[in-house]
Amino acid sequence: MLNKFLNRVSKLKIAERLYYRPKRRNFLSPRFLLSDKYKKIIYKNVSDSVLFESFIEDAEKSTSNYQYRHSPHIQKQLGSWRWKGMYQYRDLLVPIIFKKNSKGIDLGGAYGPVSQDTVIVDFARQDIFGRPVKYRYLDDVDFEADFIYASHTFEHIPDLEKLVAQIRRVLKPEGYLIVLVPSYSCVSWRVGIHTNYFHNDHVWTFCLSGTPINESIKNLLEIDTFLEKHFELILKDYTGDNSILIVARNK
Repeated sequence: MLNKFLNRVSKLKIAERLYYRPKRRNFLSPRFLLSDKYKKIIYKNVSDSVLFESFIEDAEKSTSNYQYRHSPHIQKQLGSWRWKGMYQYRDLLVPIIFKKNSKGIDLGGAYGPVSQDTVIVDFARQDIFGRPVKYRYLDDVDFEADFIYASHTFEHIPDLEKLVAQIRRVLKPEGYLIVLVPSYSCVSWRVGIHTNYFHNDHVWTFCLSGTPINESIKNLLEIDTFLEKHFELILKDYTGDNSILIVARNK
């Protein structure tokens, strides 16, 4: 009941100005994201903290913790840091995303930016924080990025080879690519099942190489195998929220 009320409040302009904007100034910072205060939010509605660390089916099971973290109320405060995988690998990701004087791109990140400084590339006119979106396509970007972050975006793009070519053009040599994609393990996110009026339907279903899958899944792609043709992979893992996290460096 309380969360439903907060989600309604999150849509109010006065709430954005007086509550959410000040919260983000604090929350979207290295100090907070590496603190126990952030952990407390991530662990909300968790009964078994030990199991929580290893449990990866949060989205498929639609746990109360998952629903809380992905509610508009939390999304407007934490942006992309609401994802469990971002929490799990924060020690690796925070120094990349918040490195002083670095310039990053959040591809498709209008509805959950990873920071307040990262440049958004998206079809939306403004992001969930109320900021105008300057670039619609990577081809429009006129600078080199230190990192490119993409959360649950690749699955909407039919021509991934073309996308990778654009990423490599914009990304600095040895710049970082951070990709979070939905895993095949969440059935409702698979091709032919997941539809989205605003962002196009899912056209890819992802897994990692070596995963034993004993069923036929349409447009199933080993995302690590695909990306390692173009990038040096640093991390690949099935994380919580039925997602796959890839961290790579431009060759």
